[in-house]
Amino acid sequence: MVNLTGLDVTSRFIVRVEADNYYDRTIIIRSIYQTQRVYLLNQSVSAVENQFFLDDLTGQFGDDTKLIIQRPLTINGSTSYERIVGAEFGVAGHTTTLEQGVRYRMIVESDGRQRIVGSYFAESDGQITLEVGSIVYPRPESGGVAFEAEKIEEDGQEHIRVRYNDTDGLTERLQITVYERGNKSNVLTSYDQLDVQTVTLKPTIPDEDTSWVVNVTADRGDTTYAVTYPVGGDYRVPSPSTARGSEPSRWS
Repeated sequence: MVNLTGLDVTSRFIVRVEADNYYDRTIIIRSIYQTQRVYLLNQSVSAVENQFFLDDLTGQFGDDTKLIIQRPLTINGSTSYERIVGAEFGVAGHTTTLEQGVRYRMIVESDGRQRIVGSYFAESDGQITLEVGSIVYPRPESGGVAFEAEKIEEDGQEHIRVRYNDTDGLTERLQITVYERGNKSNVLTSYDQLDVQTVTLKPTIPDEDTSWVVNVTADRGDTTYAVTYPVGGDYRVPSPSTARGSEPSRWS
C-alpha cells in the first residue's frame, strides 16, 4: 500500500514499482482516488528487454507522449486486456522487460488523444520504433486534399478508420481498398465512387494481430494521387537486414 496523501488530486503520476524477485515496472496513476493494479513479471520466467521509441508522422503526439502496454490476462475466469506498463517515451525512449513469447498491445497517448499502433510479439531483446501514421496530400494553391488512415478502438471493438477530404470537391474518382498485408485477396473493405468530396470508412478488424494495408487512388483533374500505407499489425524486433529498411509510401 502506497500513501498518496498530500499529492495534487488533479495530476497523473508515473510510478516505478520494485519488488524482490520481480522485474521493475513503471505505471501511470491516473487518479489517486482509484485503486490501481500493478502486474509484475517474475524473474523466473523467460523475458526480453526492449527499448521503445516513437516515430510520429502526425504531429499530434509531442514530447509528453506516453507509452501504454497491455496484455491479455485471465482474472476470475474472465480474460481482458490489462495495462502492465505506463511511461513517457522521452528523448531516450522507454526500456522495459516483457515476458518472452507473449503478444502485447501497444498504445500511445497524449493530451487525452489515444492511438492503438498495433501489437508486439516479445521475441528477443532489441529496439522497437512504433509508428503513428498520418498521410496528407500535397496542398494545391487553390485548396487542399487530405487523407488519413489509423487504427482506433471504439466500444471495445478495433477498427481501421480511413478519412478522405477534398476541400474543393475536385475529386473525379476515389478508390480505397483495405487488405491484409501480404495477402491482397483478403479484403477488409473496398470503396469506389465518382465525384467524391468527403468520405469516412471504419471497418471492424476481425483479428488484431493481422497487419493491414490501405491503398488509395484519387483522380483529381489532371493528377492521379496514389498511396499504399500499412496500418496496425504485429511489431517485432527487426533483423539487421530489415531494420528501418521499409518506410510507408508517400503520395506520388
